[in-house]
Amino acid sequence: MTASDDDARAGAPATAVAVDVAAARKPVVLVVDDDEFQLKIIELFLGPQTYELHCMSSAALALVWLRNRRADLVMVDVQMPDMDGLDLTRRIKASPMLSQIPVLLMSGQGENTMLVHCLDAGAQDFVVKPFERVGLQAKIAQLLTLHALPSVGAAPSPHPGINVKRGLGVWGRKEDYTLFLRKFALTYADCAQRLHSYYAQQDGTAARSLAHKLRGAAGTMALDDVARCAGALEMLDPDHDPQPSLARLQQALEVVLASIATYAGGQGGPAG
Repeated sequence: MTASDDDARAGAPATAVAVDVAAARKPVVLVVDDDEFQLKIIELFLGPQTYELHCMSSAALALVWLRNRRADLVMVDVQMPDMDGLDLTRRIKASPMLSQIPVLLMSGQGENTMLVHCLDAGAQDFVVKPFERVGLQAKIAQLLTLHALPSVGAAPSPHPGINVKRGLGVWGRKEDYTLFLRKFALTYADCAQRLHSYYAQQDGTAARSLAHKLRGAAGTMALDDVARCAGALEMLDPDHDPQPSLARLQQALEVVLASIATYAGGQGGPAG
């Protein structure tokens, strides 16, 4: 489907499409890029047989579309006029109705600084243009698996910050999973404070090492937001202000520690 086709339908009522992901035959992917050529490449690579693709030529039109439709994944170009992909991602993640949708940002720049900006904005992953078909397909399939959205009308997760389904899939036994969730809480509850101390001492090596350990542990425990925030700090350019990333990590840890206390028992509590 072309960008012009979907642009014209952006304000159509929600009843125009099926919104129950559980009943949908194909995942719904919203692609936002002002470059018609890139949209055509993505359409060719993904194909209508696997995904229900909707293409928008601007961030503003994408927001209108998202108010009326449901997407399982949003792919956004970073560099667009008016509202860029980073701003669109922030708006998606700031909305209670949209924040759980995984976002894959796209850019022609592959530097670490750009990756940090993307993770800081709330994106789940980042891909560099030009695309490689198999790699793009694999990344999208992984994101859809790791961040599968609940059906419309389903109750919010009782354990925000913990991807329980994925965690149990990794660990197998709930007893083992909850045991190591408690160990994670004991080990990393004060991690944001320790990182702040390292940055205050201008010890970037120690900060990157701790952020790397936290990212690995959080990823293993299926604590996706914490892993993303830790990854942003691990890749942080030495000249980049760490405070915004630290604040996001602090918030993510507070949410996760409270959820660990309710799901796994033991000591959770605030990260401050």
